Amino acid sequence: MKSWMKLLFIATALNMPLVSMAYFEDSYHEEDSYQNDRVERSYEEDSRSRPSYWERKEIQRERREAFKPRVKESKVETVLVEDVSSSKKVNVYTSPAELMFGSYQIGADFKLTRKTTLGVNASFLNSTFEDTESGHEVDLFGQSVGLRYNLFFNGAFTDSFLLQTEIGAMRVDFTDLTKVRNGNVSGIAKAAGLYGHLGVGYGWFWKKLNVQVLGGAKYISKDFANGTGKWFLPGKGISPWVGLNLGLSL
Repeated sequence: MKSWMKLLFIATALNMPLVSMAYFEDSYHEEDSYQNDRVERSYEEDSRSRPSYWERKEIQRERREAFKPRVKESKVETVLVEDVSSSKKVNVYTSPAELMFGSYQIGADFKLTRKTTLGVNASFLNSTFEDTESGHEVDLFGQSVGLRYNLFFNGAFTDSFLLQTEIGAMRVDFTDLTKVRNGNVSGIAKAAGLYGHLGVGYGWFWKKLNVQVLGGAKYISKDFANGTGKWFLPGKGISPWVGLNLGLSL
Protein backbone atom coordinates (compact mmCIF):
# COMPACT_ATOMS: atom_id res chain seq x y z
CA MET A 1 0.00 0.00 0.00
CA LYS A 2 1.25 3.41 -0.89
CA SER A 3 2.39 5.62 1.89
CA TRP A 4 -0.08 8.43 1.27
CA MET A 5 -2.97 5.97 1.49
CA LYS A 6 -1.70 4.76 4.82
CA LEU A 7 -1.60 8.32 6.10
CA LEU A 8 -5.18 8.96 4.94
CA PHE A 9 -6.41 5.80 6.61
CA ILE A 10 -4.69 6.70 9.89
CA ALA A 11 -6.09 10.26 9.80
CA THR A 12 -9.57 8.99 9.11
CA ALA A 13 -9.39 6.53 11.96
CA LEU A 14 -8.21 9.22 14.33
CA ASN A 15 -11.03 11.65 13.35
CA MET A 16 -13.88 9.14 13.54
CA PRO A 17 -14.62 9.66 17.31
CA LEU A 18 -14.71 13.39 16.89
CA VAL A 19 -17.08 13.15 13.95
CA SER A 20 -19.33 10.70 15.78
CA MET A 21 -19.40 12.89 18.85
CA ALA A 22 -20.32 15.96 16.81
CA TYR A 23 -23.03 14.04 15.05
CA PHE A 24 -24.52 12.77 18.27
CA GLU A 25 -24.32 16.22 19.87
CA ASP A 26 -26.15 17.76 16.95
CA SER A 27 -28.73 14.99 17.06
CA TYR A 28 -29.17 15.43 20.82
CA HIS A 29 -29.58 19.18 20.51
CA GLU A 30 -32.04 18.78 17.69
CA GLU A 31 -34.06 16.22 19.69
CA ASP A 32 -33.90 18.27 22.87
CA SER A 33 -35.01 21.36 21.01
CA TYR A 34 -37.86 19.42 19.54
CA GLN A 35 -38.88 18.12 22.97
CA ASN A 36 -38.69 21.57 24.53
CA ASP A 37 -40.72 23.05 21.72
CA ARG A 38 -43.29 20.33 22.10
CA VAL A 39 -43.51 20.92 25.84
CA GLU A 40 -43.88 24.66 25.32
CA ARG A 41 -46.58 24.15 22.73
CA SER A 42 -48.33 21.70 25.04
CA TYR A 43 -48.10 24.16 27.95
CA GLU A 44 -49.49 26.93 25.77
CA GLU A 45 -52.32 24.71 24.64
CA ASP A 46 -53.04 23.63 28.27
CA SER A 47 -52.92 27.22 29.48
CA ARG A 48 -55.51 28.19 26.90
CA SER A 49 -57.78 25.28 27.80
CA ARG A 50 -57.01 25.46 31.51
CA PRO A 51 -60.06 26.50 33.71
CA SER A 52 -60.04 29.95 35.20
CA TYR A 53 -59.56 30.72 38.90
CA TRP A 54 -63.28 30.92 39.59
CA GLU A 55 -63.95 27.76 37.57
CA ARG A 56 -61.35 25.90 39.67
CA LYS A 57 -63.05 27.19 42.83
CA GLU A 58 -66.39 25.90 41.59
CA ILE A 59 -64.86 22.51 40.74
CA GLN A 60 -63.32 22.29 44.23
CA ARG A 61 -66.64 23.17 45.80
CA GLU A 62 -68.43 20.50 43.77
CA ARG A 63 -65.82 17.94 44.80
CA ARG A 64 -66.22 18.86 48.46
CA GLU A 65 -69.99 18.54 48.13
CA ALA A 66 -69.61 15.18 46.41
CA PHE A 67 -67.40 13.75 49.15
CA LYS A 68 -69.05 15.49 52.11
CA PRO A 69 -70.64 13.04 54.59
CA ARG A 70 -74.35 12.85 54.16
CA VAL A 71 -76.34 14.04 57.21
CA LYS A 72 -79.89 12.81 57.48
CA GLU A 73 -82.27 15.71 57.64
CA SER A 74 -84.79 15.69 60.48
CA LYS A 75 -87.92 17.74 60.67
CA VAL A 76 -88.71 19.55 63.88
CA GLU A 77 -92.41 19.66 64.50
CA THR A 78 -93.97 22.17 66.86
CA VAL A 79 -96.66 20.62 69.02
CA LEU A 80 -99.10 22.91 70.72
CA VAL A 81 -100.16 21.51 74.06
CA GLU A 82 -103.44 22.79 75.30
CA ASP A 83 -103.00 21.39 78.78
CA VAL A 84 -101.06 23.78 80.94
CA SER A 85 -99.04 22.65 83.92
CA SER A 86 -98.76 24.93 86.97
CA SER A 87 -95.94 25.03 89.49
CA LYS A 88 -98.38 25.92 92.29
CA LYS A 89 -98.78 23.27 94.97
CA VAL A 90 -101.54 24.48 97.29
CA ASN A 91 -104.60 26.72 97.17
CA VAL A 92 -106.13 28.19 100.33
CA TYR A 93 -109.71 29.42 99.91
CA THR A 94 -112.86 30.65 101.59
CA SER A 95 -116.45 31.32 100.56
CA PRO A 96 -117.38 35.02 100.83
CA ALA A 97 -121.05 34.30 100.05
CA GLU A 98 -121.53 32.21 103.21
CA LEU A 99 -120.32 35.08 105.37
CA MET A 100 -123.69 36.75 104.73
CA PHE A 101 -125.35 33.97 106.72
CA GLY A 102 -122.86 33.72 109.57
CA SER A 103 -120.93 30.77 108.14
CA TYR A 104 -117.15 30.89 108.07
CA GLN A 105 -115.45 28.52 105.67
CA ILE A 106 -111.77 27.77 105.31
CA GLY A 107 -110.14 25.09 103.16
CA ALA A 108 -106.95 24.04 101.41
CA ASP A 109 -106.48 22.03 98.22
CA PHE A 110 -103.20 20.19 97.63
CA LYS A 111 -101.97 19.20 94.20
CA LEU A 112 -101.94 15.44 93.62
CA THR A 113 -101.22 15.16 89.91
CA ARG A 114 -101.05 17.56 87.01
CA LYS A 115 -104.86 17.71 86.84
CA THR A 116 -106.13 16.70 90.28
CA THR A 117 -106.15 18.08 93.82
CA LEU A 118 -107.27 16.76 97.19
CA GLY A 119 -108.11 19.02 100.10
CA VAL A 120 -109.74 19.55 103.45
CA ASN A 121 -112.69 21.90 103.95
CA ALA A 122 -114.05 23.10 107.29
CA SER A 123 -116.85 25.53 108.13
CA PHE A 124 -118.19 27.09 111.30
CA LEU A 125 -121.77 28.33 111.67
CA ASN A 126 -122.77 30.90 114.25
CA SER A 127 -125.93 32.73 113.32
CA THR A 128 -129.01 34.23 114.98
CA PHE A 129 -132.17 35.11 113.07
CA GLU A 130 -135.89 35.62 113.62
CA ASP A 131 -138.23 32.95 112.29
CA THR A 132 -140.93 34.82 110.33
CA GLU A 133 -143.48 32.00 110.76
CA SER A 134 -143.28 31.64 114.52
CA GLY A 135 -141.82 35.03 115.37
CA HIS A 136 -139.24 33.33 117.56
CA GLU A 137 -135.60 34.17 117.77
CA VAL A 138 -133.44 31.22 116.71
CA ASP A 139 -129.74 30.60 117.33
CA LEU A 140 -127.67 28.20 115.22
CA PHE A 141 -124.23 26.90 116.06
CA GLY A 142 -122.55 24.22 113.95
CA GLN A 143 -119.42 22.75 112.46
CA SER A 144 -118.57 20.65 109.42
CA VAL A 145 -115.47 19.05 107.99
CA GLY A 146 -115.04 17.24 104.70
CA LEU A 147 -112.68 15.99 102.00
CA ARG A 148 -112.79 17.72 98.63
CA TYR A 149 -111.56 16.35 95.29
CA ASN A 150 -111.08 18.51 92.18
CA LEU A 151 -110.43 17.44 88.60
CA PHE A 152 -109.15 20.30 86.41
CA PHE A 153 -109.56 19.65 82.70
CA ASN A 154 -106.64 21.91 81.65
CA GLY A 155 -104.35 21.45 84.63
CA ALA A 156 -104.52 21.98 88.36
CA PHE A 157 -104.58 25.61 89.52
CA THR A 158 -104.93 26.99 85.97
CA ASP A 159 -107.82 28.62 84.11
CA SER A 160 -109.95 25.57 83.54
CA PHE A 161 -113.29 23.85 83.78
CA LEU A 162 -113.38 21.57 86.79
CA LEU A 163 -115.33 18.77 88.36
CA GLN A 164 -115.67 18.88 92.15
CA THR A 165 -116.95 16.43 94.70
CA GLU A 166 -116.95 16.65 98.50
CA ILE A 167 -118.07 14.37 101.32
CA GLY A 168 -118.05 15.06 105.04
CA ALA A 169 -119.84 15.24 108.36
CA MET A 170 -121.64 18.13 110.03
CA ARG A 171 -123.29 18.99 113.34
CA VAL A 172 -125.78 21.76 114.11
CA ASP A 173 -127.08 22.94 117.51
CA PHE A 174 -130.52 24.53 117.09
CA THR A 175 -131.81 26.76 119.90
CA ASP A 176 -135.15 28.56 119.99
CA LEU A 177 -134.12 31.40 122.25
CA THR A 178 -137.73 32.56 122.80
CA LYS A 179 -138.78 29.17 124.17
CA VAL A 180 -135.69 28.83 126.33
CA ARG A 181 -136.32 32.23 127.92
CA ASN A 182 -139.81 31.02 128.80
CA GLY A 183 -138.34 27.93 130.43
CA ASN A 184 -139.26 25.57 127.59
CA VAL A 185 -136.26 23.28 127.09
CA SER A 186 -137.91 21.71 124.04
CA GLY A 187 -136.51 24.64 122.10
CA ILE A 188 -133.06 23.03 122.18
CA ALA A 189 -132.22 20.46 119.45
CA LYS A 190 -129.01 18.93 118.20
CA ALA A 191 -128.44 17.03 114.95
CA ALA A 192 -125.46 15.35 113.26
CA GLY A 193 -125.25 13.73 109.87
CA LEU A 194 -123.39 13.31 106.60
CA TYR A 195 -123.36 15.52 103.56
CA GLY A 196 -121.95 15.47 100.06
CA HIS A 197 -122.09 17.48 96.87
CA LEU A 198 -121.14 17.07 93.23
CA GLY A 199 -120.76 19.98 90.85
CA VAL A 200 -119.05 21.45 87.81
CA GLY A 201 -117.72 24.94 87.31
CA TYR A 202 -114.90 27.13 86.12
CA GLY A 203 -111.86 28.54 87.87
CA TRP A 204 -109.93 31.71 87.03
CA PHE A 205 -106.36 31.56 88.34
CA TRP A 206 -104.11 34.59 88.27
CA LYS A 207 -100.62 34.99 89.72
CA LYS A 208 -101.84 34.51 93.28
CA LEU A 209 -105.58 35.07 93.55
CA ASN A 210 -108.25 32.85 92.04
CA VAL A 211 -112.03 32.55 91.86
CA GLN A 212 -114.06 29.39 91.37
CA VAL A 213 -117.78 29.32 90.56
CA LEU A 214 -119.59 25.99 90.72
CA GLY A 215 -123.06 24.54 90.66
CA GLY A 216 -124.57 21.09 91.07
CA ALA A 217 -126.48 19.00 93.59
CA LYS A 218 -126.00 18.26 97.29
CA TYR A 219 -127.22 15.51 99.60
CA ILE A 220 -127.93 15.85 103.35
CA SER A 221 -128.65 12.76 105.45
CA LYS A 222 -130.65 14.65 108.11
CA ASP A 223 -132.88 17.72 108.44
CA PHE A 224 -130.75 20.39 110.06
CA ALA A 225 -133.30 23.16 109.47
CA ASN A 226 -135.51 21.76 112.22
CA GLY A 227 -138.62 22.91 110.40
CA THR A 228 -137.69 26.60 110.16
CA GLY A 229 -138.02 26.68 106.37
CA LYS A 230 -134.92 28.86 105.91
CA TRP A 231 -133.48 28.19 102.45
CA PHE A 232 -129.85 28.53 103.55
CA LEU A 233 -130.25 25.87 106.25
CA PRO A 234 -129.47 22.31 105.12
CA GLY A 235 -132.53 20.13 104.78
CA LYS A 236 -132.67 16.35 104.36
CA GLY A 237 -132.41 14.88 100.87
CA ILE A 238 -131.10 16.10 97.51
CA SER A 239 -131.26 19.77 96.60
CA PRO A 240 -129.50 22.23 94.26
CA TRP A 241 -126.12 23.49 95.33
CA VAL A 242 -124.08 26.57 94.38
CA GLY A 243 -120.47 27.24 95.35
CA LEU A 244 -118.31 30.36 95.22
CA ASN A 245 -114.70 30.23 96.37
CA LEU A 246 -112.11 32.98 96.63
CA GLY A 247 -108.60 31.58 96.98
CA LEU A 248 -104.90 32.28 97.28
CA SER A 249 -102.65 29.81 95.45
CA LEU A 250 -98.99 29.21 96.33
